[in-house]
Amino acid sequence: LKDTMAGFELEGNVVPAGCDCVRMTLKAPAKAPPKRPGLLPWRLWGAVRWMAKRRCGWPAPRKIPCRAFLYRHLVPTQNMLATIVNQKWSTPAVALLGDCPIQVPMGGRAQVLMKTYKRDALKDMELELRDAPEGLALAGYKVVPEGFAFELVADKDSMSDGFKDNVIVEAFTYYVPKDKEGKPTGPKRRTSAGFLPAIPIEVVASN
Repeated sequence: LKDTMAGFELEGNVVPAGCDCVRMTLKAPAKAPPKRPGLLPWRLWGAVRWMAKRRCGWPAPRKIPCRAFLYRHLVPTQNMLATIVNQKWSTPAVALLGDCPIQVPMGGRAQVLMKTYKRDALKDMELELRDAPEGLALAGYKVVPEGFAFELVADKDSMSDGFKDNVIVEAFTYYVPKDKEGKPTGPKRRTSAGFLPAIPIEVVASN
């Protein structure tokens, strides 16, 4: 991000060599200005090293419409827009710890450590991969002193050495709906708590 939307952070903002597509996450500030409009235009500034020279520029926004329920096309758009959605429950700040990218051995697993403050909801939290590459799975979620941790597992028959991407993980928590007097009004429900920061990974050969 550059010269736009002060306080926002773009996570997973490195596109690995050889990749033509990578997913990122956009983090909103903890406290937004009181009179912020509903739709916020934003722009990206990119830099790449090509033929021993560093080239910079503003990437043009695109959308991917589907025509005739089959063909998808990249169509230029005028703006990229974001909006801040108010949540009923506050979401604690979460940060990725350790070196990046996370190296996941083929046929093995690698631990991902996330830093956040402890609270009871962490014990019942569930994590799910979103649009994960084939052969990559999530397992071994646990609460640790730093916050929480989980493992990424790479299938040796589906993934190749040197594969790079950003992994997107969505967190879910449970709550019991209650009336004004605090009495339960129904069974426990599952709700999204948001997305973790984009996690850069690299699949490597097993030792």
